[in-house]
Amino acid sequence: MEYTTLTKMKKLLSILVLFPFAGIAQKAFSVDGSIKRLKNGDKIYLAYVVGSKQVFDSTFVSNSSFKFNGTISDVKNAYLFLNTNPYIKRPEKGEALDMLSFYLEPGQIKLSAVDSLSKAVVLGTPVNVENEELKKIVDPINDRQKSVNARYYRLTEEEKKNEKLMAGLSKESLGIWTEVVAAKYS
Repeated sequence: MEYTTLTKMKKLLSILVLFPFAGIAQKAFSVDGSIKRLKNGDKIYLAYVVGSKQVFDSTFVSNSSFKFNGTISDVKNAYLFLNTNPYIKRPEKGEALDMLSFYLEPGQIKLSAVDSLSKAVVLGTPVNVENEELKKIVDPINDRQKSVNARYYRLTEEEKKNEKLMAGLSKESLGIWTEVVAAKYS
């Protein structure tokens, strides 16, 4: 009799403990990628965070394509990396990572590019479609900022001491970032 009561209490306690999580419905996602320059055997790493836990997955490329499937409760920022997971193994100094930041969300996510993950277009789900539209606005502005940064890094130490030159670069950079903020939040 005691054993049955104890078993029932354990079951009830389990249900009560899990009840708060019942509303967090897990929904299916898939990430289908097609990047023409990828070779058979290349490895794609997926990384994202759920709560305080980092989640990693990986898959191999076959015929320039790869696929991930899983479940998720809400939209998460996620990353794809080609052949190196920097969270597991730090890249060598000077090593360029081919990576893509996108939104992992319930639904069927489609990526496509000719040459690299970093240049992939991400479609198929609402947040990713909106993000691609935002990138069309922000990317040209970011390219201008990269140009300013490149000019700065080419300066000699003596040129960096020129207050007028530095003020001009700072003013140009501030103007560009003002445009970025306006584009993102308007």
